[in-house]
Amino acid sequence: AYKLSCSEIAVRRFRFERTPLLREEAVRFSHDVRGLPYNWNVIEMVTTSTEERPAKAMFCSQLAAAMLRKIGVLPSTVIPDNFLPGT
Repeated sequence: AYKLSCSEIAVRRFRFERTPLLREEAVRFSHDVRGLPYNWNVIEMVTTSTEERPAKAMFCSQLAAAMLRKIGVLPSTVIPDNFLPGT
């Protein structure tokens, strides 16, 4: 499907010190989201999740943004649901 969509891939490079504490936070986050389904449903992707209503599924860019927010690389005001393909 990707090949047929004529889409482009966006690369965001985050430069930050990868400390043992950040690694531990990232591992905890990965355990928290393990088993969460992959989602490419546009309606669900633009429906913002909250702490009270966590995501039921995530697209890869949302997952990356959520992890970066969890470990403190992105500010807590950033909403992972706003990270969509090509944005």
